[in-house]
Amino acid sequence: MRFYNRQHRHYCGIDLHVKTMYMCRLDAAGQVLVHRNMKATPEAFLETIGPYRDDHVVGAECMFTWDELADVCAAEGVTFVLGHALAMKAIHGGKAKNTSANTKLGLFGKERFQYDPVSDVYQCPAGETLTYRFAPVEQGRSIRYYSTSAWSTCLLKPQCTRNKENRRITRWEDEAVLERMEQRVSEHPEVMRTRKSIVEHPFGTIKRWMDQSYFLMRGKDKVSGEASLTVLAYNMRRVINILGVTPLVRTLA
Repeated sequence: MRFYNRQHRHYCGIDLHVKTMYMCRLDAAGQVLVHRNMKATPEAFLETIGPYRDDHVVGAECMFTWDELADVCAAEGVTFVLGHALAMKAIHGGKAKNTSANTKLGLFGKERFQYDPVSDVYQCPAGETLTYRFAPVEQGRSIRYYSTSAWSTCLLKPQCTRNKENRRITRWEDEAVLERMEQRVSEHPEVMRTRKSIVEHPFGTIKRWMDQSYFLMRGKDKVSGEASLTVLAYNMRRVINILGVTPLVRTLA
């Protein structure tokens, strides 16, 4: 977070899981204020950030539990930054990730349809307006469906969909929250880029290259010792890759 160009008094990064979250909180000088594992509950989160609520930002990586943390932050007036699939170009600097089946087939993806929050309608590439139709609950979330009656006579129909009836656009009822966070990430891509280079690389290397997908020991003290040995091995490997064996031996001599 030290490259975040909006200045705050406190910076908080969270590694979020289903039952637990790992929080690391720094002040403006880079001093660690909180660095521990805790229950992934709103009560635990709010209690921990309580002393540091004045002018701070929370950052987390996208996973299937992110929306609960986002809701808590929104309700409490906490600035929340999310790194998610729609903004992957802000993380790795490449092309944005797009898993749409239509896009893979060369058809218009959802990103080609512009949403108007004032009128609650979508505008398609042909300039037609897709209005709200219905909102079923799918997998516990209310999904709004949009379509237009002009679809049957549209000249761009072959480029739009394979559906014989019409083209429908879906929108999660709280998608505006995701869009606001996407905008914040897009405005400050260095935040997630720094997280990826500093945080993701060590964990990815330890889990995959060093085959440390789970602990062999049991008990906090034994697991802590095993983790410390793994981190030491990782650090030694990094030093050798960066400096080389000879400079390392000379330094340790």
